[in-house]
Amino acid sequence: MPSDESRRGSPNTATPPSSGVVDRGAPTSGPASSTSQPPPAELVSWGPVRDAVTSVHNLEVLLKSPRVAPKVLEGVMPELFEGAAVLRSAFAAAAQSGSRADALEARKELAAFATARLDELEQAMRQASSSELDARARLALEQVVTRVSVDLNACAELLDLSERAERAAPTELGLEELAWVSIRNTRGSESDFPVRLVRDVGDCVLRADPHVFKRLVAFAVAQLHALGVAKVTLRVLCESDMARIEIGPTTDAEAVLVPSSMRLVRRVPPTDAIVAAAARSAAIELTQSGTTIALGVPRIP
Repeated sequence: MPSDESRRGSPNTATPPSSGVVDRGAPTSGPASSTSQPPPAELVSWGPVRDAVTSVHNLEVLLKSPRVAPKVLEGVMPELFEGAAVLRSAFAAAAQSGSRADALEARKELAAFATARLDELEQAMRQASSSELDARARLALEQVVTRVSVDLNACAELLDLSERAERAAPTELGLEELAWVSIRNTRGSESDFPVRLVRDVGDCVLRADPHVFKRLVAFAVAQLHALGVAKVTLRVLCESDMARIEIGPTTDAEAVLVPSSMRLVRRVPPTDAIVAAAARSAAIELTQSGTTIALGVPRIP
């Protein structure tokens, strides 16, 4: 699941990930406190979605362990089929809702991609269940589960972003604080990516949903990485009427800055459409010029 999913609430409560927003009074050297955010709509029952994606990952772990007997694997199959049904329902519901036409189209694209992955998973599980799960069949199932697991995790993260952006909860905060949280408040993984930060713009205040903004920054970094940018820097820009965070290749002068480790999110085909629609839904200006991406929000005078 998304890196923040582990903090979700009960199975029937749509509790959003923690935003990691910093108090405006906190020193600019780092985050000092966090504020709670209201939950998004009850469209997605995040507990069951989380459990379903986790169960796919758990099957992957079991398949990779030679000490796990075939009977144990056969015993978890019913749970996997139930989880797949939960995920189908969640993405199908999302594809039927959206306050903007672009958001609705992006969700349809996401649902189609997730459904194709679920079809692949269920077909592999049916084949494994209909015959003896010998070493060859087990390896074939493992390959499918490993591939599908990471894609479903990415789809759930994109659905979370789309849901939250549709119901953004803007908070007044400082631009430097937002940039700091965006690169520091991420959980480590095997795909950590070094990102540098150029700040010191002084008092520049804006209103934005920090959870949405932070996720947009993460996807911008992932997009630049996909474009072949090996070193990425975030720059805070305080203009007369706009507060911006620019994400682009690290310059020679910026290379001396100590980087922070940021989780590199996975990109799937629907990513760009979901991200663009999420930015518009949350009233965040997203622009791209070559290998430089900027996120902007009007300043508060």
